[in-house]
Amino acid sequence: MKNLVKHLGLESRIVIRLAVAVVLFSSLITLIITGLQVYTDYRKGVTAINETMQQAEHTYVPSLTKSVWVVDEEQIQTLLLGILQLPDVVYLEIKVDNRAKWFAGTPRFGNIISKTVPLIQRYEGRDLTLGVFTIEATLDNVYERLLNRVVVILLGNGAKTFLVVGFIFFVFQYLVTRHLGGIARYLNNLELGNSGAPLVLDRPRRNSRKPDELDEVVIAINRMRKNLDGSYAALRESEARFRAFTENSPTKIHIKDTKGRYILINPQSEKLFGVTNEQARGKTSADIFPREMGEDFSTHDREVLATGRVSAREEVFQAKGGALTFLTVKFPIRDGAGETVAVGAIGTDITDRKRADNEIRSARGLLETRVEERTRELTREIAEHENTERALRESEQRFRDIAGIASDWFWEMGPDLRVSYISDRYMDITGRPQEDYLGKTRWEIAKSETDEVDDEKMREHRRQLERHEPFRGFDYPVRGSDGQTIHVRLSGMPVYDAHGEFKGYRGTGTDITERKLAEQALVDAKEQAEQANMAKSHFLANMSHELRTPLNAIIGFTDAIRQAVFGPLKHEKYAEYVDNIFESGTHLLQLINDILDVSAIEAERMELREEVFDVAGVIESAVLSVRTKAETGQVKLVNEMNFGLPRLYADERRVKQILINLLTNAVKFTLEGGQVTVHAGVDGSAGNRDGLEIRVADTGIGMAPDKIPTAMAPFGQIDSTIARQQEGTGLGLHLSRNLSSLHGGSLEIESEEGQGTTVTVRFPRWRVIVG
Repeated sequence: MKNLVKHLGLESRIVIRLAVAVVLFSSLITLIITGLQVYTDYRKGVTAINETMQQAEHTYVPSLTKSVWVVDEEQIQTLLLGILQLPDVVYLEIKVDNRAKWFAGTPRFGNIISKTVPLIQRYEGRDLTLGVFTIEATLDNVYERLLNRVVVILLGNGAKTFLVVGFIFFVFQYLVTRHLGGIARYLNNLELGNSGAPLVLDRPRRNSRKPDELDEVVIAINRMRKNLDGSYAALRESEARFRAFTENSPTKIHIKDTKGRYILINPQSEKLFGVTNEQARGKTSADIFPREMGEDFSTHDREVLATGRVSAREEVFQAKGGALTFLTVKFPIRDGAGETVAVGAIGTDITDRKRADNEIRSARGLLETRVEERTRELTREIAEHENTERALRESEQRFRDIAGIASDWFWEMGPDLRVSYISDRYMDITGRPQEDYLGKTRWEIAKSETDEVDDEKMREHRRQLERHEPFRGFDYPVRGSDGQTIHVRLSGMPVYDAHGEFKGYRGTGTDITERKLAEQALVDAKEQAEQANMAKSHFLANMSHELRTPLNAIIGFTDAIRQAVFGPLKHEKYAEYVDNIFESGTHLLQLINDILDVSAIEAERMELREEVFDVAGVIESAVLSVRTKAETGQVKLVNEMNFGLPRLYADERRVKQILINLLTNAVKFTLEGGQVTVHAGVDGSAGNRDGLEIRVADTGIGMAPDKIPTAMAPFGQIDSTIARQQEGTGLGLHLSRNLSSLHGGSLEIESEEGQGTTVTVRFPRWRVIVG
């Protein structure tokens, strides 16, 4: 029985796991397929029942309706019995006035499908409902057929699974597991130095089939066996060489374990120690030598074990011919993992060398006496030379000290025009190390530091250096370690030796960054002053026109009314003039109010009257205020407010003022047929999420992006034909932006010339009142 199990591969855990996996996977697939088939059959059964009910409805219901109409009970029962013969139909019922009057079959209370059909009779052009016909069908037959189907499918798939598992079981056993067992037995019987014949599996020859993974495993194992045999032979050969070396060496050699016990001593050590290798093995130095000598040897061993380094000491042994001195070198012996497992020692007899050293020391004493005499003679000469060198070093140190503390810095170049010295002051200014400059030419340094160097200026400076000419006031920018630009000014003189040969340059440098910044600040200030003066001039010109026109209208129309030019005041022209006077006065008042508002904001005197109000109402009011102007200019005004805008905690009058300014500007600079759109909603930008955003977009003339700062400036107006034709002081955008800022919000403009302008006002989320 045991041989049968082994032959069939039933003891192979790999085959068993494979069979179990196949069974589980096949069972899962079987269950899924069976479920799908059962569901499909169930749907077919239900569909068949529904078709039966539809057949009964179309075939019998008309006859039933007529029979109920004439109350032909015999015919009704006959028809009900006929319907009851249909497949799966179990119960029929006719209700009249919600009471069961006719029925057939037995009612069921579960697993049924029912259908109710009204019995309608056409009479004198009207549809009369006589009653309700109910038909019920059972699902029991469907479930019985499904159960039988499941049993057949499971039995069939189980049989197929068993056959597939059996086939895989025996095929895998024949092709794989029996060979794996042979490989395991071969490896278990493998011996170092006597590995025997190579591994061969009981398989067809490879020349009759393609090699597979098992063949590669066999090849690898045979290669490993061959390598092991070679390594074992090499190890034995190495051990033989080591023994030959230790046994024939004229020096003493011994090895101890980490406990200080001898593992090996060579013949030279045997003579010196007075014991054999076998006698010394397992003993310590304290067991072989006198106490003090043994303790010294053990201390030397512990030092090597503690430090893990080679250590050399002199050791004295008492022999028959007298004391012998050995220089013993001890070293750690490590395993393959790098751990110290033993201490090795090699000792060389240096007795003769020590004796020679003593003789040399005696001779050295005599020589030292003679040398001292000569030394005293040389001391005087050296003192004079040292005084000269000291004076030179002090001079050089004085120069370097001055270079280190000076506000400027010093530099030197060699004859190849490469920097050979630069004082620390330059390093402090730039924050870069000396290695970035030493050994490089000035044009190489400038190229690596910044892209702002004037190439032609640098080329002229290079030609000047190559001509060995002195120079002064050479300016160029460099970049510090923090990325900031530093402006420096250099001056230099060529250096020649006593023979007139050019040796390089020496010079100084100065940081002129602050001077450059001051110069640039003066230029900027001048430009700003000129712009301010120009803005003032534009303001005076605009205000002269804006104030003069409405005032002239007021005076002219008022004088006409006073003199009754057109007769009594009842004339309709007077009413028109009064309207013109009102419009001109209103415009003049708005201009004055804008100027006063700008002045109040700049003087930080404006106070907001904050309250909670409905934003939608304010927007509708602002749109209504400019609608007449938009219709006059044939500009379409569109309000795209989002539904359910939140309320806002702000100054309602100032918010409306912002919107009217923006809408008026948009209508003013939009040509006929254009469109101005107002959009309001919750802000979704990352920096102001859940805040309120109001956007006014037009399809007007627009402006270049570089003109936006001018439009935002006080009294700023873009120079264009349509702008010159429109009224205004240029305060609208500037005032709207300042009012937005007072509310903690912002105003942004996006515009492109000829493509229109979009102005976005954002209020922070803490001003938005939700709910």
